[in-house]
Amino acid sequence: MSATTALIGIFNRTFHGGSYHICTFLLQKDLLLFRDGLYSPSIQKRLHFSLAPEFLALRNSNNPDQISGTALRMMKEQFPRLFDEKYCERWWSEGYGKEVKLVKPVLEIEGFDIGFNRASRPNGSDGANWELVTKRDKRL
Repeated sequence: MSATTALIGIFNRTFHGGSYHICTFLLQKDLLLFRDGLYSPSIQKRLHFSLAPEFLALRNSNNPDQISGTALRMMKEQFPRLFDEKYCERWWSEGYGKEVKLVKPVLEIEGFDIGFNRASRPNGSDGANWELVTKRDKRL
């Protein structure tokens, strides 16, 4: 949703001039999903059977790292090509103390640097500040 609204702003600036303030939040995505409705029971059943038992055992009270780690392991098993060099770039992450893969930027706009300034890190590993750049994480 954010990418779409940003592109609409860029389009309008290009053809109509001016500046655009873009505001998106998760509620907008949720409202879109609610409006579209549920998948049919047959699709729901097929999707349910594609999920790993350890993923189905997760609950809202689970740690976010546990939830995302379980989902990531399941995705790597079912869709290994999504983690190829075509879609990912390698980084050194000081937070994890090892190499990690990040999703490559999904678009390029001439004159703009779109991408990451630092690698992934465990929850809670950053101090409470606005420093967005670290010299310790490096794209490999």
